[in-house]
Amino acid sequence: MMLLLELKRGLLNKRMLVSCMFALVLIFLTAYDRYLYDVLFFDPEAPDIRGNHQAIQDILGEIHNKYNIWESSFSYIGIFFPLIVVFPYAASYLEEKNQKFHYFIQTRKSFDHYVRNKYLAATLTGGLAIFIPEFIFYAIISIFFNNDADSPYRHLQEEGIFYTLFNTQPELYIWIKFLTHFLLGACFACIALCLSTFVKKKAIVYVGPFLIFGIWEITAGAILDQYQFSPSTWYDLWPEVSPFYVYGSMITILITGYVIFIWRTRRVRIDD
Repeated sequence: MMLLLELKRGLLNKRMLVSCMFALVLIFLTAYDRYLYDVLFFDPEAPDIRGNHQAIQDILGEIHNKYNIWESSFSYIGIFFPLIVVFPYAASYLEEKNQKFHYFIQTRKSFDHYVRNKYLAATLTGGLAIFIPEFIFYAIISIFFNNDADSPYRHLQEEGIFYTLFNTQPELYIWIKFLTHFLLGACFACIALCLSTFVKKKAIVYVGPFLIFGIWEITAGAILDQYQFSPSTWYDLWPEVSPFYVYGSMITILITGYVIFIWRTRRVRIDD
């Protein structure tokens, strides 16, 4: 019951709404740059294609295919997702600690029970903060665009994790990518939650994971040339990395983060 209440607090607040709206804007901006601009402003009377019915059909078939639009719409959100997933609820423990709320909790539930539920609620909220806007976008383009997976105008992938699955069963691939983004969102919410046990200012909790993401990307990719450990590689399911590295790394982050959060909250409790 307490976990459900925590999840309700995490999902039904203004910061969650702001995060989802910001994510949707980023997704639609990318989609607009790649395809939606042509959808809105395509001119079959343009001099270079006027009267060329095959060229017009090819262009319309490409820009109205749901799978083409979906696969090309996550460049911007792939940069800013650490901010999106931590904003709704990752600082809640710090807020409650600063307000001495955990003293009140101990009169009703055990402190360990409170910490476990806080961890689960914060990480689940972080994952949902990225899943919900992506799913809304998916639902919208599924309604308004061509869902034909066998369309000759659908772009196929030649590389990447599960690329053959995208070519043969794109709906299953999309849900695998949903799960991947959900887990990655949970990981960065976990990082922010752990960070909140070391600092006293919420701004650090919000901005810190984004800075960690930037340093992580530069170190893993540009310096060490180890792209299999790069979060952006996991996000895009690039060919440089195997599923073992992607999901094994994220599970390791979640488990390690849980251990650190439990350890730090007990230390804070002792210090208090």
